[in-house]
Parts: sequence; structure tokens; C-alpha cells
Amino acid sequence: MQRIFNSKSMAGKLTRTLLAVGLIFGMASVMKAQTDTGRVEGTVSDQENAVIPAAVVTVTNTATGAVYKATSDPSGIFSIPVLPRGSYQASVAANGFAAQTVNFQLTVSQVQALNFRMSVGA
Repeated sequence: MQRIFNSKSMAGKLTRTLLAVGLIFGMASVMKAQTDTGRVEGTVSDQENAVIPAAVVTVTNTATGAVYKATSDPSGIFSIPVLPRGSYQASVAANGFAAQTVNFQLTVSQVQALNFRMSVGA
């Protein structure tokens, strides 16, 4: 009489099934983390388009109060790569220049460009 139930093959199938389910759920959480955020990037320059290095860009989530900061590089470029979607206020400050503030909405997977043109001031 032939055995209908083979414990070795059933255990192997169960193990493969559990691994596949775990992999699917693991990938879903990674994909969710990637898509629930956006990013902010841009440049800081003066009124004559000369770049401003070392400007401090502060981005504040207006709903939660969470604060994110970046400093412009020698080319005046800054980036804040992972921000939850929501309403934000961004400000920039640099020695010898008047501070600027702008409000914006960040949506899922959005890249928000913020290009500040600062004027000379206190």
C-alpha cells in the first residue's frame, strides 16, 4: 500500500511556504517605508545667483513639530532625503543674509524643490 502522507516532503513544503510568506511581508514593509516619505532638495544663492555655502536650512513639520536640518554644501546645494508626508515650514539662514521662510505640502514620493534666493541683510 502506498503512503499518502510523506512527512519529509510536507515539512519541506511548509518551510518553503513560511519563508515565502515572510519574504512577502518583509518586502511589503520595506516598500511601505519607501513610499510614505518624500524629500526636499534645492540650492541657496544670493540675488545675483552666487551660491551660498554653509547656509542652514531648517524644515519643520507644522503638525508634529519635528525639525529636520541640512547645511548647504560648497555648491549651495542641500538635501533632506527622508521626510514623512505632511505640511512643512522651511527656513534658511546664512551669515550676512536676511532669513527666508516658505510653507509647503509634501506628498508621498514627492521631491520638493526649494531654491532660496537670499538678499543681503542682517
